[in-house]
Amino acid sequence: MKTRIILIATLLLFAVISILPQNGRARQMGERWDKDEVVKVTGTLKSVSHPVAIVNGNDGKEYELRMGPVWFWKNNDYKLQPGEKIEISGEIENDNGKYYLYPYVINQNGKEIKLADEDGVPVWSRGGRGNSRNYDNRGYGRGGNRGGRCRW
Repeated sequence: MKTRIILIATLLLFAVISILPQNGRARQMGERWDKDEVVKVTGTLKSVSHPVAIVNGNDGKEYELRMGPVWFWKNNDYKLQPGEKIEISGEIENDNGKYYLYPYVINQNGKEIKLADEDGVPVWSRGGRGNSRNYDNRGYGRGGNRGGRCRW
């Protein structure tokens, strides 16, 4: 009986630990990213191939910009062109020296392209539950939905 209780307690502990974000901070319901980690990156578009664009940052780094679904860009008549200078507010993930940039706002020649709300929920997802086209916000980033965050 004692062994069974210890086993159950251990399994519960591992279950709780596994659902916490890697930095140990629990996220509030509906929050897709940590607001403290949102940064601004300025740079020049090197290439655009939906759902990804490559940005040469003014900081000397190359970023893979995750743009979200193509239909959202087409429906809103948004376009990015190689050679354009842009400013992106979003979250960066560094994976062994490769930088992935998940934007919530892109500023392009004075025009604002809003891709996510202040909690990181994509504007096309209607609160993270997909939309009428049966699209959802999973699978647009490498690894899909990692760490409880929306990764498009």
